[in-house]
Amino acid sequence: MRIIIDACTQGSGGGRRHLKEVLNEFIKAEYNISKIYIWGPNTLLSIIPDNPLIIKKTSKLLNNGILGSFIWQYFFRDSDFKKIDFNCIYSPYGNYTGNLKPYVTMSRNMLMFEEKERKKYGFSFARFKLKLLYYVQKKSFINSSGIIFLSNYAKKIISDNLNNKFESSVVINHGVSDIFRKLPKTQYPISKYSTTNPFELLYVSNILPYKYHLNVINAVNQLANEGIPIKLTLIGKNEFDKIGKKVNKLVNEINIDDKIIDWHQNVSIDEVKNYYHLSSCFIFASTCENMPNILIEAMSSGLPIICSNTGPMKEFLKESGIYFNPLSVIDLKKSILKMINDVDLRKKLSKNSYELSFNYSWQKCAQKSISFIINNSNNLKNV
Repeated sequence: MRIIIDACTQGSGGGRRHLKEVLNEFIKAEYNISKIYIWGPNTLLSIIPDNPLIIKKTSKLLNNGILGSFIWQYFFRDSDFKKIDFNCIYSPYGNYTGNLKPYVTMSRNMLMFEEKERKKYGFSFARFKLKLLYYVQKKSFINSSGIIFLSNYAKKIISDNLNNKFESSVVINHGVSDIFRKLPKTQYPISKYSTTNPFELLYVSNILPYKYHLNVINAVNQLANEGIPIKLTLIGKNEFDKIGKKVNKLVNEINIDDKIIDWHQNVSIDEVKNYYHLSSCFIFASTCENMPNILIEAMSSGLPIICSNTGPMKEFLKESGIYFNPLSVIDLKKSILKMINDVDLRKKLSKNSYELSFNYSWQKCAQKSISFIINNSNNLKNV
């Protein structure tokens, strides 16, 4: 079995992590893959494991920004791929729109298919780009030999949007790295906490319109002003400056008297696990997800979780969290209070969500992905 992986864009952090993890599985002998040709920019290829089975391919265009990548995809990609004797093309970022078959594509981002979420970007280049990517992914999905969805939620929304105009599909959940796994910690009543030893809330997500950081900050600040000994740590880059500036201003204003908000922007995957493991509780306030990898990481880290009640979150967390409306500061405040005031509930939820996290492994993800790729490969190239 010889596979071409079309990774011509940088991909998100979750996308790069998925690619790295499944490749670690693909190269194992039991999968009978003889060669993996992966095309991408050097910055992506540098994180890919070195192995005799993996042939890393790039071009000047792929290392020349968005425009260069666009030119390569639409004018050179198929001609480069034709030079390789392959059985299947795998497009983990869902953007292969060429004429070669068979190819298996993947749905990663729901923003392309949920208009109400795209509108939160206002009149911006980011919104225009998402709309353009909608048409790219629509073409990729409809013409594919098979689509991998990450959640049942995504499969339903996108299948309805495309009127089921595709050959085959499967739901394959992403895994979670073992570095996040940690048994739930001992839970203490809120009376054991103080301003010098606060109850530590954690929110890991880049600053984006659908992540509602301002509501999370305001809820925590109001509770702190009411005498609740809590602290909030934000982990994530500023990827939407209009909101990022407001977050930065609000954090600075709140921290004038007491530092109750920490915001760390440049945190690696190895470092972020330390924040999970040191925290008391996790907040997830996103309204748009395909599969919420960050939520799974928090579950695997043994944390009690306060979670957005939208999208696919309940598909993964089930009854093992407290759900809230991320558009409502009041609802989030009530949820935080319920969590911190009920130590037995924290014990129960953290134990249950930790156990649920074992449903998600990269080995399972890789095995199911390879099986689906093989089943949708007929060793023919229709040029």
